[in-house]
Amino acid sequence: MTGANTASLESLRSGGEEAGGAAIWRRAMIAVGLSLAVRLIWSSMAHVTPFSDFAAYDHYAWKWLSTGRFEGAFRTPGYPGFLAAIYWLFGHSVRAAQIVQASIGAITSGLVVLLAGRVASPRTAGIAGVVHALWPTSIVYVAILASENVATPLLVGVLLAVTSEGASWRRRAWGTGLGGVLFALLLLVRPACVAFLPAVALLAVWEPRRGRLSLKPALVCAAAGLVTMAPWMMHNYRSGLGVATIATTGGVNLWMGNSDSARTGGYGGGYSAAQEAGFASEEKERDEDLKAEGLRWIVGHPGRYLALCAVRTARMWGTTADGIAARFLWPTAANDALLVSSDGRRYPDEQTRTASHELIAGHRALLRWTRVVLAPLMLLAFALCLRSFRRYAPVTLPVLCYAGFLAATYFLERLRELSNPLVLVSLAILLSDLALGTAELPGSRRMKVSLAAAAVAVSVVLRITHWDSSLYRL
Repeated sequence: MTGANTASLESLRSGGEEAGGAAIWRRAMIAVGLSLAVRLIWSSMAHVTPFSDFAAYDHYAWKWLSTGRFEGAFRTPGYPGFLAAIYWLFGHSVRAAQIVQASIGAITSGLVVLLAGRVASPRTAGIAGVVHALWPTSIVYVAILASENVATPLLVGVLLAVTSEGASWRRRAWGTGLGGVLFALLLLVRPACVAFLPAVALLAVWEPRRGRLSLKPALVCAAAGLVTMAPWMMHNYRSGLGVATIATTGGVNLWMGNSDSARTGGYGGGYSAAQEAGFASEEKERDEDLKAEGLRWIVGHPGRYLALCAVRTARMWGTTADGIAARFLWPTAANDALLVSSDGRRYPDEQTRTASHELIAGHRALLRWTRVVLAPLMLLAFALCLRSFRRYAPVTLPVLCYAGFLAATYFLERLRELSNPLVLVSLAILLSDLALGTAELPGSRRMKVSLAAAAVAVSVVLRITHWDSSLYRL
């Protein structure tokens, strides 16, 4: 009887897992469909002229396609290569890139459902996918030539791969090996994603749900990643940049976030190219000089550095709006022409400058008030998930690593785009508990409703009274 009962229980468990898996895949397809419809509509409306970093990506891609060569390591080849492939197929068309990015964004929404299904119920996973499909800044970035469009699905894919489980270490090694390949590609798109390395390594070694350690799959993950990175490492070695060089952007970011010009922990407007005049002109040496200068400043100004770290943390979790998304929150041709006009001249006429400022300020206000409600809920949800760390480690551990890295170095609101899908899983778990009573987070439903209401109320009061202003600047 004991053997029969055990077999029956295993059969029921297996059947339940299959049913749950099918439900999650159905919800993933629904999220993809909704997300694709929203993003295709948005991209069809978009009139966005590449500027700043986004114009640089366009330049690198077209130059690579035209000359067959990719020079330097200030930009890694991942995103320019993605754009170059689109230009090779469809010509030098930003519109084509936007449509492809809309499709990738839709796939990302489906991946968010699958990742949420690893730590939560199918219903909660579906909520996570819908929230990501309708997330304002995620939609806006579809129209911009930004590496976030490729880096975000790669990151979610990495976490899905390294948290896969199998009956034997070989089956699990297939997943971690794929995770290593995807993580290497992620670094080639966004070098700053090295911040996720501790989380990826730990998740490759540790199976959170089973609570066991396995070194062999992690070694497969590392080997696969190194093999994938090898061509880029050889390129940098032949270019005189060193075989261990991934990119040469770290120094300037560290220095801009930690210098006398830093006010809000990132690019604050006080920085200018003239300030870099005393540094080396060679790419690698310049990166090393800027990094050394940033570290010297940190050592010499410990109190101010800690204050900057606090400001960066507040901006990461607070209500400050994404300035890039705010520019194109309503991407009409007229708005784009206005922004390009004010951006393209060093001293635009007063009327153009005022109109551009008012446009962006209005969009910022809308995004800020959206975050006044959502940011405290996201922070509360994440904090509650930390109380069940082992269960939710696949989404909370990477965010902790990334947020800590940004707090210590450099921050802009657009950098949230990478961690948003993971935090949205936490938010979906809280929303599911509040609306459906799923009880996936610790504590009673009444307690969670009270905490959520209090968090939003405090956030609104801080915003109305402007008491939060001191958190975002020195």
